[in-house]
Amino acid sequence: MRASDINNPGIWQQYSKTVAKGLDALLAVLQPDVVIIGGSVGSYFEKFGHFLVTELKKYQNNMVQIPPIIKAQKAEEAVIYGCYTYIHQQNS
Repeated sequence: MRASDINNPGIWQQYSKTVAKGLDALLAVLQPDVVIIGGSVGSYFEKFGHFLVTELKKYQNNMVQIPPIIKAQKAEEAVIYGCYTYIHQQNS
């Protein structure tokens, strides 16, 4: 099933639970100032963003702050920009 076909909030909530588990581990290690959600699923951030924040708050502790979670301005193109930046940094 494609993300564009999902209108059931329960599916987005379950998706958010899975993403939150992975993000929790990354937040502890990377401690970013902000998390930007992009890619094709990121285009539907409005459908799951609030679920994601709610799930992340379940993992919150005093040592690791939850940064703002936002949608990429050009979510569909975020992966391409990320790849370009990575290659550029490797070749500089």
